[in-house]
Amino acid sequence: MRDGYFQYIFIIFLIILVGLFGLIVGLFLRSGNSAIQDTSVSDIQQIIRCYKCTESLNDFDTCEEFLHNGVTCPPGSTSLKDDCKSVFGGSCPTIQTTSSPTSKNTLTCYKCTSFLYDGNACESFEVTSSSCPAGSTIIENQCAISAGGNCPQIKTCFKCTSQTNDGNQCEGFLVEGAVCPSGSSPNSTGCAQAVGGLCPVNPVVCGPIDTNGDNKLTSVDLTQFSLYYGKFCSDSPFVPTSLPSCGGKDTNGDGKIDQVDLSSFSARLNAPNCFII
Repeated sequence: MRDGYFQYIFIIFLIILVGLFGLIVGLFLRSGNSAIQDTSVSDIQQIIRCYKCTESLNDFDTCEEFLHNGVTCPPGSTSLKDDCKSVFGGSCPTIQTTSSPTSKNTLTCYKCTSFLYDGNACESFEVTSSSCPAGSTIIENQCAISAGGNCPQIKTCFKCTSQTNDGNQCEGFLVEGAVCPSGSSPNSTGCAQAVGGLCPVNPVVCGPIDTNGDNKLTSVDLTQFSLYYGKFCSDSPFVPTSLPSCGGKDTNGDGKIDQVDLSSFSARLNAPNCFII
């Protein structure tokens, strides 16, 4: 009877022991499966930085950064910083307004160059306006008209010298403009015509060519003639006071002693009488 009791107790103990063992094995297996699942989830989840165009349509190709859960950036974005416009074909979406550079009207205008020695030469420039500014024109090669008729320039003009005994000698000077001032000429030999035909002179009484009155032209007369060469005569044309006469030193009456008069003197030098030419 006592042996049967112990057997019963032993069987109950085995049942409890087997139950505990099963419970421990179950808990172990459960914890192992949970660890495997957590490792799998961590492998799938990955945070990366991506870039996309901003939502504003007035800031052109400005990019903004955002975080994405995945291995690649979503469509419409890129992993390259400041290159968000590439996914839109090279430019982010924008609204064209009058303030955007791409919507401004570009107009080609023409103005005088800054050089002062190139006449009425024009140069082109662009403006973002519907009309050219003052002093310029939309018509090529007509910049001078828009500047008042002529472009600013430096021009060489010619005037009579300040000396009054050098004939109609001209001297050059520079003016800022396209037209020579009054009393001057653009021609290097035209200064006399610009002041009425003769430059200002200091005329003297040249007198007769036969200075000693012997009706002959000799070396004596040549000496006196040379003293007046290049001067202007106030007594031209010469009127003799008595006849016969060899005439005045200004033989052709043009108001000055020059090569013409010297040739006339040479032709009559040492002739029997100086009034025979």
